[in-house]
Amino acid sequence: MVAYDTETLYGIWDTPGTDLDSYTKIIRYYAKHSWGQFDPQEIKESWDEDAQTVTVSFAAGGEPFETTVPMQSDWFQEGVHTLINEALEKTGVPQRFLLIPVLDQVVHHAFI
Repeated sequence: MVAYDTETLYGIWDTPGTDLDSYTKIIRYYAKHSWGQFDPQEIKESWDEDAQTVTVSFAAGGEPFETTVPMQSDWFQEGVHTLINEALEKTGVPQRFLLIPVLDQVVHHAFI
């Protein structure tokens, strides 16, 4: 079964660093659309404006997961998407989120 999500992540933040839970919202968004297969806990993000990076972490299946991604305008960083899929794999969930290519800043995905 393939679920195509027509909701967007655009508008979660307008300017980097002004909505300091942007990735937390994204991770919750993915969890909401995983049919209960992805249940992240202890979601955290730390913005380092000097280094122009964001460190994102959460726990899934009792294991910690963390990545650091660049702050680049209002672009969703694929490293967070990759981290979510790594968590799915390590916790034994067979499905993955696949990004569907688009020509603008709207992110669409399928959970298959």
